[in-house]
Amino acid sequence: MAASALPQFEQAAESRDFRLLDKQDLAGIRGRFVSGNKVMLFGMRMTTEWSSGYQDFSSDYRDFEAYASVDLQVDLSRSSPVVTFTPNLTVRDNREQRPSGSGTAIVDAGTGNARGVVQVVQAAGDDNSVVNDFQLDINNGYSIGTAPDHGPRELSTDSGAVLSIHGNSGGLGMRISVPGQGEVSQGVVSGKGLHQAVRLEGSRQEVINRTEMHVQLNQQQARSISAGGLRRAVESAKGLDRIR
Repeated sequence: MAASALPQFEQAAESRDFRLLDKQDLAGIRGRFVSGNKVMLFGMRMTTEWSSGYQDFSSDYRDFEAYASVDLQVDLSRSSPVVTFTPNLTVRDNREQRPSGSGTAIVDAGTGNARGVVQVVQAAGDDNSVVNDFQLDINNGYSIGTAPDHGPRELSTDSGAVLSIHGNSGGLGMRISVPGQGEVSQGVVSGKGLHQAVRLEGSRQEVINRTEMHVQLNQQQARSISAGGLRRAVESAKGLDRIR
């Protein structure tokens, strides 16, 4: 059904001179179909796992393991919003000095200026495994919960590895930097979106960057959306045709 409708949509878009809307255009239509108090909880969870070492059929030795996570929740179910911020950092470093890496320079050609969901992987070594993952969950039955411990926002090791978490009005994010091995970061930046970046100089590195966004809806209001209300929401989009 969707595949057959695509050519018709493309023809209509061409004949009617559709264009990409800017922020000023969107300001007049954004939020037209958002029921009051429908969103009960908004949450974001970021986790970064980084390990290095070697693995074969007989052994699995990790000389460096780092884990960073941060949970941000905004509870809108009460009379006043309640914000919860929970950072968590752990690291196990068995080497006093990190290896020198591959010696290959990694150059970023301006990916930090991109907007939206930006996922970057740059690897100069061998036998590396990298995952950048983004998940969106919308439900009306449960909350994601937060970790009970409120840990530090920055940790460092004798070999120079640094783990850090930041959260302020400009955004939320985390970064792990290991001398001679690379840098891993992810964050939500105001006005730009989600950026996930993995830059590896060494070999035998395993990195998982994951961001989960959760939206919990009011269960009763979610069930009360009528067919007429949905039809009016679709009809409200007709105003887009007048924006040229």
